[in-house]
Amino acid sequence: MHAEQAYLFRHALLRDAAYSLQMPSARAKLHLLALRLLEELLGGVAPQPPPLDAYTPRTLVPFSSDSAAMEMAYHAGKAKERVSERLYLRRAAHFGEKSYQHMAAAEAWSKFAALVEGEERVLAYCHAGGCCSDAGNMKLAEQSYAMAKSVAGEWHAAEARADSGLAAIRWVTGRVDEAAAGFRQAAEKHRQYANHRELAHTLCNHSLLLQEQGDLDAAVALAREAMALFERLNAKGGVAHALLNVGVVSWAKEDLTSAEAAYKECLRLSRETGDRRTEGTALSNLAVLMQERRDFAQAEELYQQSIQVHLEVGNRRFLGIAAHNLAALHFNTGQVETAEKELLAALALHREVQNQRWEALALHALGAIASDSGRQSVAKELMEAARRTAIECGARDIQLLIHQEQKAHRSRDGVSH
Repeated sequence: MHAEQAYLFRHALLRDAAYSLQMPSARAKLHLLALRLLEELLGGVAPQPPPLDAYTPRTLVPFSSDSAAMEMAYHAGKAKERVSERLYLRRAAHFGEKSYQHMAAAEAWSKFAALVEGEERVLAYCHAGGCCSDAGNMKLAEQSYAMAKSVAGEWHAAEARADSGLAAIRWVTGRVDEAAAGFRQAAEKHRQYANHRELAHTLCNHSLLLQEQGDLDAAVALAREAMALFERLNAKGGVAHALLNVGVVSWAKEDLTSAEAAYKECLRLSRETGDRRTEGTALSNLAVLMQERRDFAQAEELYQQSIQVHLEVGNRRFLGIAAHNLAALHFNTGQVETAEKELLAALALHREVQNQRWEALALHALGAIASDSGRQSVAKELMEAARRTAIECGARDIQLLIHQEQKAHRSRDGVSH
Protein backbone atom coordinates (compact mmCIF):
# COMPACT_ATOMS: atom_id res chain seq x y z
CA MET A 1 0.00 0.00 0.00
CA HIS A 2 1.38 3.41 -1.01
CA ALA A 3 1.93 6.00 1.73
CA GLU A 4 -0.75 8.32 0.34
CA GLN A 5 -3.30 5.46 0.14
CA ALA A 6 -2.43 4.39 3.70
CA TYR A 7 -2.95 7.97 4.91
CA LEU A 8 -6.32 8.23 3.18
CA PHE A 9 -7.44 4.88 4.62
CA ARG A 10 -6.39 5.77 8.14
CA HIS A 11 -7.83 9.25 7.75
CA ALA A 12 -11.22 7.77 6.87
CA LEU A 13 -11.05 5.46 9.87
CA LEU A 14 -10.12 8.34 12.15
CA ARG A 15 -12.89 10.48 10.70
CA ASP A 16 -15.51 7.77 11.25
CA ALA A 17 -14.21 7.07 14.74
CA ALA A 18 -14.30 10.75 15.65
CA TYR A 19 -17.82 11.05 14.25
CA SER A 20 -19.06 8.06 16.24
CA LEU A 21 -17.70 9.56 19.46
CA GLN A 22 -19.91 12.64 19.10
CA MET A 23 -23.15 12.76 21.06
CA PRO A 24 -26.26 12.58 18.79
CA SER A 25 -27.13 16.20 19.59
CA ALA A 26 -23.61 17.30 18.65
CA ARG A 27 -23.77 15.36 15.40
CA ALA A 28 -27.07 17.02 14.53
CA LYS A 29 -25.51 20.44 15.11
CA LEU A 30 -22.56 19.57 12.87
CA HIS A 31 -24.89 18.45 10.08
CA LEU A 32 -26.96 21.62 10.47
CA LEU A 33 -23.77 23.66 10.25
CA ALA A 34 -22.77 21.79 7.08
CA LEU A 35 -26.20 22.46 5.57
CA ARG A 36 -26.10 26.18 6.38
CA LEU A 37 -22.54 26.50 5.02
CA LEU A 38 -23.57 24.82 1.76
CA GLU A 39 -26.56 27.14 1.47
CA GLU A 40 -24.32 30.15 2.08
CA LEU A 41 -21.79 28.99 -0.50
CA LEU A 42 -24.38 28.05 -3.14
CA GLY A 43 -26.66 31.05 -3.25
CA GLY A 44 -28.81 30.83 -0.14
CA VAL A 45 -31.88 28.78 0.74
CA ALA A 46 -33.42 27.29 -2.41
CA PRO A 47 -36.99 28.33 -3.35
CA GLN A 48 -39.78 26.10 -2.07
CA PRO A 49 -41.50 24.27 -4.98
CA PRO A 50 -45.30 24.15 -5.25
CA PRO A 51 -47.01 20.99 -3.92
CA LEU A 52 -47.49 18.07 -6.26
CA ASP A 53 -50.99 17.47 -7.55
CA ALA A 54 -52.49 14.97 -9.97
CA TYR A 55 -53.56 17.53 -12.58
CA THR A 56 -50.67 19.93 -13.01
CA PRO A 57 -47.16 18.95 -14.20
CA ARG A 58 -44.59 20.61 -11.97
CA THR A 59 -41.32 22.01 -13.29
CA LEU A 60 -38.88 23.95 -11.13
CA VAL A 61 -36.85 27.01 -12.03
CA PRO A 62 -33.22 25.86 -11.70
CA PHE A 63 -31.32 27.08 -8.65
CA SER A 64 -27.59 27.33 -8.05
CA SER A 65 -27.52 24.60 -5.38
CA ASP A 66 -29.55 21.98 -7.28
CA SER A 67 -26.54 19.85 -8.19
CA ALA A 68 -25.73 19.55 -4.45
CA ALA A 69 -29.35 19.12 -3.35
CA MET A 70 -29.02 15.42 -2.47
CA GLU A 71 -26.05 16.13 -0.20
CA MET A 72 -27.93 19.01 1.40
CA ALA A 73 -30.95 16.75 1.96
CA TYR A 74 -28.66 14.25 3.69
CA HIS A 75 -27.33 16.87 6.11
CA ALA A 76 -30.84 18.20 6.72
CA GLY A 77 -32.05 14.69 7.52
CA LYS A 78 -29.23 14.05 9.97
CA ALA A 79 -29.96 17.42 11.58
CA LYS A 80 -33.67 16.45 11.78
CA GLU A 81 -34.57 19.57 9.78
CA ARG A 82 -37.53 17.96 8.03
CA VAL A 83 -38.69 21.05 6.11
CA SER A 84 -35.23 21.47 4.59
CA GLU A 85 -34.91 17.73 3.98
CA ARG A 86 -38.16 17.69 1.99
CA LEU A 87 -37.14 20.81 0.09
CA TYR A 88 -33.78 19.45 -1.04
CA LEU A 89 -35.04 15.94 -1.77
CA ARG A 90 -37.67 17.42 -4.05
CA ARG A 91 -35.12 19.62 -5.80
CA ALA A 92 -32.69 16.68 -6.08
CA ALA A 93 -35.45 14.61 -7.70
CA HIS A 94 -36.21 17.26 -10.32
CA PHE A 95 -32.49 17.86 -10.95
CA GLY A 96 -31.96 14.12 -11.50
CA GLU A 97 -34.83 14.00 -14.00
CA LYS A 98 -33.55 17.02 -15.93
CA SER A 99 -29.99 15.69 -16.05
CA TYR A 100 -31.06 12.13 -17.02
CA GLN A 101 -29.76 10.65 -13.75
CA HIS A 102 -32.82 8.46 -13.57
CA MET A 103 -31.98 6.20 -10.63
CA ALA A 104 -30.67 9.10 -8.53
CA ALA A 105 -33.96 10.88 -9.21
CA ALA A 106 -35.93 7.76 -8.27
CA GLU A 107 -34.05 7.52 -4.97
CA ALA A 108 -34.79 11.16 -4.17
CA TRP A 109 -38.49 10.76 -5.03
CA SER A 110 -38.79 7.65 -2.84
CA LYS A 111 -37.14 9.39 0.12
CA PHE A 112 -39.35 12.44 -0.42
CA ALA A 113 -42.44 10.20 -0.50
CA ALA A 114 -41.57 8.82 2.93
CA LEU A 115 -41.64 12.37 4.36
CA VAL A 116 -44.96 13.58 2.93
CA GLU A 117 -48.57 12.48 3.15
CA GLY A 118 -51.69 12.23 1.03
CA GLU A 119 -51.70 13.04 -2.65
CA GLU A 120 -48.06 14.18 -2.66
CA ARG A 121 -46.94 10.81 -1.33
CA VAL A 122 -48.85 8.90 -4.01
CA LEU A 123 -47.50 11.10 -6.79
CA ALA A 124 -43.94 11.00 -5.48
CA TYR A 125 -43.97 7.20 -5.71
CA CYS A 126 -45.41 7.54 -9.24
CA HIS A 127 -42.52 9.84 -10.16
CA ALA A 128 -40.09 7.27 -8.72
CA GLY A 129 -41.73 4.60 -10.88
CA GLY A 130 -41.41 6.74 -13.98
CA CYS A 131 -37.72 7.38 -13.30
CA CYS A 132 -37.03 3.67 -12.78
CA SER A 133 -38.87 2.92 -16.03
CA ASP A 134 -36.79 5.54 -17.87
CA ALA A 135 -33.67 3.83 -16.53
CA GLY A 136 -34.92 0.46 -17.78
CA ASN A 137 -35.34 -0.96 -14.27
CA MET A 138 -38.85 -2.37 -14.70
CA LYS A 139 -38.81 -4.38 -11.47
CA LEU A 140 -38.24 -1.29 -9.31
CA ALA A 141 -40.63 0.72 -11.47
CA GLU A 142 -43.42 -1.76 -10.81
CA GLN A 143 -42.65 -1.79 -7.09
CA SER A 144 -42.83 2.03 -6.97
CA TYR A 145 -46.18 2.18 -8.77
CA ALA A 146 -47.52 -0.61 -6.53
CA MET A 147 -46.40 1.39 -3.49
CA ALA A 148 -48.25 4.42 -4.88
CA LYS A 149 -51.46 2.38 -5.14
CA SER A 150 -51.01 0.97 -1.65
CA VAL A 151 -50.93 4.45 -0.06
CA ALA A 152 -53.51 6.09 -2.37
CA GLY A 153 -56.49 5.84 -0.04
CA GLU A 154 -59.02 8.49 -1.02
CA TRP A 155 -56.72 10.14 -3.58
CA HIS A 156 -58.38 8.50 -6.56
CA ALA A 157 -57.06 10.79 -9.31
CA ALA A 158 -53.51 10.17 -8.12
CA GLU A 159 -54.20 6.43 -7.88
CA ALA A 160 -55.31 6.44 -11.52
CA ARG A 161 -51.85 7.68 -12.45
CA ALA A 162 -50.36 4.68 -10.65
CA ASP A 163 -52.78 2.44 -12.58
CA SER A 164 -51.50 3.92 -15.85
CA GLY A 165 -47.90 3.38 -14.80
CA LEU A 166 -48.50 -0.23 -13.79
CA ALA A 167 -50.27 -0.94 -17.07
CA ALA A 168 -47.33 0.49 -19.02
CA ILE A 169 -44.84 -1.66 -17.10
CA ARG A 170 -46.95 -4.78 -17.68
CA TRP A 171 -47.15 -3.96 -21.37
CA VAL A 172 -43.41 -3.55 -21.93
CA THR A 173 -42.66 -6.68 -19.87
CA GLY A 174 -44.99 -8.83 -21.94
CA ARG A 175 -48.13 -9.12 -19.79
CA VAL A 176 -50.32 -7.85 -22.60
CA ASP A 177 -53.77 -8.87 -21.37
CA GLU A 178 -53.13 -7.40 -17.91
CA ALA A 179 -51.79 -4.23 -19.53
CA ALA A 180 -54.80 -3.79 -21.81
CA ALA A 181 -57.19 -4.17 -18.88
CA GLY A 182 -55.05 -1.77 -16.84
CA PHE A 183 -55.08 0.89 -19.56
CA ARG A 184 -58.86 0.65 -19.89
CA GLN A 185 -59.34 0.92 -16.12
CA ALA A 186 -56.94 3.86 -15.83
CA ALA A 187 -58.55 5.70 -18.76
CA GLU A 188 -61.99 5.26 -17.18
CA LYS A 189 -60.72 6.76 -13.92
CA HIS A 190 -59.00 9.67 -15.71
CA ARG A 191 -62.28 10.44 -17.50
CA GLN A 192 -64.21 10.19 -14.23
CA TYR A 193 -61.92 12.67 -12.51
CA ALA A 194 -61.48 14.88 -15.60
CA ASN A 195 -57.70 14.44 -15.70
CA HIS A 196 -57.32 15.08 -19.42
CA ARG A 197 -53.52 15.19 -19.49
CA GLU A 198 -53.08 11.78 -17.85
CA LEU A 199 -55.94 10.40 -19.97
CA ALA A 200 -54.07 11.46 -23.12
CA HIS A 201 -50.83 9.78 -21.98
CA THR A 202 -52.74 6.59 -21.16
CA LEU A 203 -54.48 6.58 -24.54
CA CYS A 204 -51.11 6.98 -26.27
CA ASN A 205 -49.71 3.89 -24.59
CA HIS A 206 -52.86 1.86 -25.13
CA SER A 207 -52.77 2.87 -28.80
CA LEU A 208 -49.32 1.36 -29.25
CA LEU A 209 -50.37 -1.86 -27.53
CA LEU A 210 -53.35 -2.16 -29.88
CA GLN A 211 -51.09 -1.51 -32.87
CA GLU A 212 -48.81 -4.35 -31.80
CA GLN A 213 -51.86 -6.61 -31.52
CA GLY A 214 -52.98 -5.69 -35.05
CA ASP A 215 -56.09 -3.67 -34.09
CA LEU A 216 -55.07 -0.72 -36.24
CA ASP A 217 -58.41 1.10 -36.46
CA ALA A 218 -58.78 1.18 -32.67
CA ALA A 219 -55.12 2.18 -32.32
CA VAL A 220 -55.40 5.17 -34.64
CA ALA A 221 -58.66 6.28 -32.97
CA LEU A 222 -56.97 6.38 -29.55
CA ALA A 223 -53.90 8.16 -30.93
CA ARG A 224 -56.09 10.82 -32.57
CA GLU A 225 -58.13 11.29 -29.37
CA ALA A 226 -54.92 11.69 -27.37
CA MET A 227 -53.54 14.25 -29.81
CA ALA A 228 -56.77 16.28 -29.66
CA LEU A 229 -56.61 16.31 -25.86
CA PHE A 230 -52.97 17.46 -25.87
CA GLU A 231 -53.78 20.18 -28.41
CA ARG A 232 -56.61 21.51 -26.22
CA LEU A 233 -54.18 21.60 -23.29
CA ASN A 234 -51.58 23.36 -25.46
CA ALA A 235 -49.15 20.60 -24.44
CA LYS A 236 -46.68 20.51 -27.32
CA GLY A 237 -44.65 17.72 -25.75
CA GLY A 238 -47.78 15.61 -25.50
CA VAL A 239 -48.70 16.35 -29.12
CA ALA A 240 -45.23 15.15 -30.14
CA HIS A 241 -45.79 11.95 -28.17
CA ALA A 242 -49.16 11.37 -29.85
CA LEU A 243 -47.68 12.07 -33.30
CA LEU A 244 -45.21 9.24 -32.74
CA ASN A 245 -48.17 6.93 -32.26
CA VAL A 246 -49.94 8.25 -35.35
CA GLY A 247 -46.75 7.62 -37.32
CA VAL A 248 -46.38 4.07 -36.00
CA VAL A 249 -49.99 3.17 -36.81
CA SER A 250 -49.76 4.82 -40.26
CA TRP A 251 -46.64 2.74 -40.90
CA ALA A 252 -48.49 -0.42 -39.87
CA LYS A 253 -51.27 0.51 -42.30
CA GLU A 254 -48.60 0.94 -45.04
CA ASP A 255 -49.30 4.67 -45.34
CA LEU A 256 -45.65 5.75 -45.43
CA THR A 257 -46.45 9.32 -46.50
CA SER A 258 -48.58 9.96 -43.40
CA ALA A 259 -46.03 8.18 -41.22
CA GLU A 260 -43.21 10.39 -42.48
CA ALA A 261 -45.23 13.58 -41.97
CA ALA A 262 -46.11 12.54 -38.40
CA TYR A 263 -42.50 11.64 -37.53
CA LYS A 264 -41.11 14.89 -38.95
CA GLU A 265 -43.63 17.04 -37.09
CA CYS A 266 -42.91 15.04 -33.93
CA LEU A 267 -39.19 15.69 -34.42
CA ARG A 268 -39.80 19.42 -34.87
CA LEU A 269 -41.95 19.70 -31.75
CA SER A 270 -39.64 17.60 -29.60
CA ARG A 271 -36.70 19.81 -30.53
CA GLU A 272 -38.76 22.94 -29.91
CA THR A 273 -39.71 21.73 -26.42
CA GLY A 274 -36.30 20.21 -25.59
CA ASP A 275 -37.72 16.70 -25.23
CA ARG A 276 -34.62 14.70 -26.07
CA ARG A 277 -36.18 11.29 -25.31
CA THR A 278 -38.95 11.78 -27.87
CA GLU A 279 -36.45 13.31 -30.32
CA GLY A 280 -34.35 10.14 -30.16
CA THR A 281 -37.36 7.93 -30.85
CA ALA A 282 -38.53 10.12 -33.75
CA LEU A 283 -35.06 9.94 -35.32
CA SER A 284 -35.07 6.16 -35.01
CA ASN A 285 -38.54 5.83 -36.53
CA LEU A 286 -37.59 8.09 -39.44
CA ALA A 287 -34.54 5.90 -39.97
CA VAL A 288 -36.76 2.82 -40.26
CA LEU A 289 -38.85 4.63 -42.87
CA MET A 290 -35.75 5.65 -44.87
CA GLN A 291 -34.56 2.05 -44.68
CA GLU A 292 -37.88 0.86 -46.10
CA ARG A 293 -37.39 3.28 -48.99
CA ARG A 294 -33.88 1.84 -49.46
CA ASP A 295 -32.18 5.14 -48.70
CA PHE A 296 -29.62 3.28 -46.61
CA ALA A 297 -27.14 6.12 -46.21
CA GLN A 298 -29.79 8.47 -44.79
CA ALA A 299 -31.19 5.68 -42.61
CA GLU A 300 -27.77 4.91 -41.11
CA GLU A 301 -27.12 8.58 -40.38
CA LEU A 302 -30.48 8.87 -38.60
CA TYR A 303 -29.84 5.69 -36.61
CA GLN A 304 -26.48 7.02 -35.44
CA GLN A 305 -28.07 10.33 -34.39
CA SER A 306 -30.79 8.42 -32.54
CA ILE A 307 -28.29 6.20 -30.73
CA GLN A 308 -26.32 9.23 -29.57
CA VAL A 309 -29.47 10.83 -28.14
CA HIS A 310 -30.53 7.61 -26.40
CA LEU A 311 -27.06 7.30 -24.87
CA GLU A 312 -27.19 10.93 -23.72
CA VAL A 313 -30.55 10.59 -21.99
CA GLY A 314 -30.01 7.05 -20.68
CA ASN A 315 -32.90 5.56 -22.65
CA ARG A 316 -31.77 1.92 -22.55
CA ARG A 317 -35.00 0.48 -23.97
CA PHE A 318 -34.99 2.56 -27.15
CA LEU A 319 -31.21 2.35 -27.43
CA GLY A 320 -31.67 -1.41 -27.79
CA ILE A 321 -34.38 -0.94 -30.43
CA ALA A 322 -32.30 1.53 -32.46
CA ALA A 323 -29.23 -0.73 -32.29
CA HIS A 324 -31.39 -3.67 -33.37
CA ASN A 325 -32.76 -1.78 -36.37
CA LEU A 326 -29.27 -0.60 -37.35
CA ALA A 327 -28.20 -4.27 -37.32
CA ALA A 328 -31.10 -5.07 -39.68
CA LEU A 329 -29.87 -2.33 -42.04
CA HIS A 330 -26.35 -3.77 -42.02
CA PHE A 331 -27.74 -7.25 -42.70
CA ASN A 332 -29.78 -5.95 -45.64
CA THR A 333 -26.70 -4.26 -47.08
CA GLY A 334 -24.59 -7.42 -46.87
CA GLN A 335 -22.66 -6.62 -43.67
CA VAL A 336 -23.64 -9.88 -42.03
CA GLU A 337 -20.83 -10.21 -39.47
CA THR A 338 -21.38 -6.64 -38.29
CA ALA A 339 -25.13 -7.24 -38.11
CA GLU A 340 -24.72 -10.38 -36.01
CA LYS A 341 -22.47 -8.60 -33.48
CA GLU A 342 -24.90 -5.68 -33.26
CA LEU A 343 -27.86 -8.02 -32.78
CA LEU A 344 -26.09 -9.77 -29.90
CA ALA A 345 -25.47 -6.36 -28.26
CA ALA A 346 -29.10 -5.37 -28.87
CA LEU A 347 -30.30 -8.69 -27.42
CA ALA A 348 -28.36 -7.96 -24.21
CA LEU A 349 -30.07 -4.55 -23.97
CA HIS A 350 -33.53 -6.04 -24.61
CA ARG A 351 -32.97 -8.53 -21.81
CA GLU A 352 -31.60 -5.86 -19.47
CA VAL A 353 -34.82 -3.82 -19.72
CA GLN A 354 -37.13 -6.88 -19.96
CA ASN A 355 -38.22 -6.02 -23.51
CA GLN A 356 -39.42 -9.50 -24.44
CA ARG A 357 -41.05 -8.50 -27.71
CA TRP A 358 -37.78 -7.22 -29.12
CA GLU A 359 -35.87 -10.06 -27.46
CA ALA A 360 -37.98 -12.46 -29.53
CA LEU A 361 -37.29 -10.44 -32.68
CA ALA A 362 -33.54 -10.44 -32.00
CA LEU A 363 -33.48 -14.19 -31.37
CA HIS A 364 -35.43 -14.72 -34.59
CA ALA A 365 -33.02 -12.53 -36.60
CA LEU A 366 -29.99 -14.28 -35.10
CA GLY A 367 -31.59 -17.61 -35.99
CA ALA A 368 -32.03 -16.50 -39.58
CA ILE A 369 -28.35 -15.46 -39.79
CA ALA A 370 -27.26 -18.80 -38.29
CA SER A 371 -29.45 -20.67 -40.78
CA ASP A 372 -28.09 -18.73 -43.77
CA SER A 373 -24.52 -19.48 -42.66
CA GLY A 374 -25.16 -23.23 -42.34
CA ARG A 375 -25.34 -23.43 -38.55
CA GLN A 376 -28.63 -25.29 -38.55
CA SER A 377 -28.53 -26.66 -35.00
CA VAL A 378 -27.81 -23.15 -33.64
CA ALA A 379 -30.55 -21.70 -35.85
CA LYS A 380 -33.07 -24.23 -34.55
CA GLU A 381 -32.26 -23.40 -30.92
CA LEU A 382 -32.52 -19.66 -31.55
CA MET A 383 -35.82 -19.96 -33.41
CA GLU A 384 -37.29 -22.10 -30.64
CA ALA A 385 -36.13 -19.57 -28.04
CA ALA A 386 -37.71 -16.79 -30.13
CA ARG A 387 -40.99 -18.76 -30.31
CA ARG A 388 -41.08 -19.35 -26.55
CA THR A 389 -40.31 -15.70 -25.80
CA ALA A 390 -43.00 -14.49 -28.21
CA ILE A 391 -45.55 -16.76 -26.51
CA GLU A 392 -44.50 -15.49 -23.05
CA CYS A 393 -45.03 -11.86 -24.02
CA GLY A 394 -48.19 -12.42 -26.05
CA ALA A 395 -46.63 -11.22 -29.35
CA ARG A 396 -49.03 -12.99 -31.70
CA ASP A 397 -47.62 -11.35 -34.82
CA ILE A 398 -44.12 -12.66 -34.05
CA GLN A 399 -45.52 -16.11 -33.23
CA LEU A 400 -47.26 -16.16 -36.62
CA LEU A 401 -44.09 -15.02 -38.42
CA ILE A 402 -42.02 -17.80 -36.83
CA HIS A 403 -44.73 -20.41 -37.49
CA GLN A 404 -44.92 -19.45 -41.18
CA GLU A 405 -41.14 -19.57 -41.57
CA GLN A 406 -40.89 -22.94 -39.80
CA LYS A 407 -43.68 -24.27 -42.04
CA ALA A 408 -41.91 -23.01 -45.17
CA HIS A 409 -38.63 -24.53 -43.93
CA ARG A 410 -40.28 -27.93 -43.36
CA SER A 411 -41.86 -27.71 -46.83
CA ARG A 412 -38.46 -27.05 -48.42
CA ASP A 413 -37.09 -30.07 -46.56
CA GLY A 414 -39.95 -32.25 -47.76
CA VAL A 415 -41.69 -32.50 -44.39
CA SER A 416 -45.44 -31.92 -44.07
CA HIS A 417 -47.77 -31.79 -41.07
